Amino acid sequence: MILLRRQPFSRPRFPRVLKEAFSRVAQSLVLIGALGLSIVPMQAQEQLGPYMYPPLGKLPFIQGQVEQAKEGKVTFTVNEVYCGPRSLAGLPFYARYAKKESTIADDTSLQGPLHKGELVVGCIKKADDGKWYLYDLSGYHDYHYYSGSQLETPAVIAQIAAIKSTCHLEGTHLRAILARYARSPIELVSTWALGALGAMAEADCRASVSHLDTVIGGDPSRVSDDIEYFSHLWGEKRLTPHERMIVDRSLSALRGTKWSKANQRVRRFEHLCKSLSRNKDFWYVQERVDQGGFSDEGRSRLSKLLVLNEKLSPSARADALKIYAASQKTPVQKRSATAFLLKILEKEPSLIVHRAGCMALVRDLQLDRLDLKKLRAIEGSRMEDAAVRHWINQGRKRMSSGGEK
Repeated sequence: MILLRRQPFSRPRFPRVLKEAFSRVAQSLVLIGALGLSIVPMQAQEQLGPYMYPPLGKLPFIQGQVEQAKEGKVTFTVNEVYCGPRSLAGLPFYARYAKKESTIADDTSLQGPLHKGELVVGCIKKADDGKWYLYDLSGYHDYHYYSGSQLETPAVIAQIAAIKSTCHLEGTHLRAILARYARSPIELVSTWALGALGAMAEADCRASVSHLDTVIGGDPSRVSDDIEYFSHLWGEKRLTPHERMIVDRSLSALRGTKWSKANQRVRRFEHLCKSLSRNKDFWYVQERVDQGGFSDEGRSRLSKLLVLNEKLSPSARADALKIYAASQKTPVQKRSATAFLLKILEKEPSLIVHRAGCMALVRDLQLDRLDLKKLRAIEGSRMEDAAVRHWINQGRKRMSSGGEK
């Protein structure tokens, strides 16, 4: 079986989540390593948004099989072309390959062992060297390739069938079919369709101002209809958290600051942050809280609700804690946040949350000498842990060097 990063129906891989976060420098090195190993540079990814929702990107959508797997690269052959030039059948394409799990957070590499004849379904893209490569967007997106036993999963089978059925459609007909799929009870299908509709709407919105081309026969005159469509969806209670975050992303693109400050948006996010109970939902909501255009005050309030939500796992709450600490900008805010986190840590049983709390208090909130003393007392029984000890020692070094605020 080809092992890939987790699919949307399990916990999605979110590049910011690092189990052992000892310093900002260490995190940066991991991120740089991941980006450097990507098949498609990040700049290209940002410019090719529709590619995350086939068939909008017009990349060939194919089924291939493994021909050879060597350390560093795996070679495939195109078995069947679902969408694209039929002349691609029988041609080779490639992907990065690691026989063992990489210690670097590289979301674009396939991991082995791989065997000749194993199948993969996804998009391929022609690189500057003239060769075709299995295409993937690292990070937090709603579609990428599937392989191995994933291809036997009913949800994946349904999504692949939906993509194949829309490959040759454009314009109004494509929108109508996507809108039908957006109401699918299979979340992997509905989220892909909602994302594709959103990408079309965003392209039409940009085209209405800049007169640039739209994706797949778009229609800039439909922008007001798109806003009404997504606004209506936002009010529906049936949406899963993942579906709702895709709708939010589209409304943010279509309405800008009018949406980012809308009361109905803020109220819904507050409810979600209090009620989430599944990690697979948390990662989608957390991404929007962190990058969805909220003010620092809004990010602080929402991430605090996530930290307090004990239905979530320790790793989820720890990640929310990092966002909360980074949202505090003024001295008054930092003092208040320091008091809150110290109170949380007094009764917190999870070592994962303690590690994140120590890092946030020392690195982001720059607690004073008295609060450092409180933190040391709270963490006394955990000083054997390398991460806890590291951050408390960092705080002591800052005090001794005269860096106390």
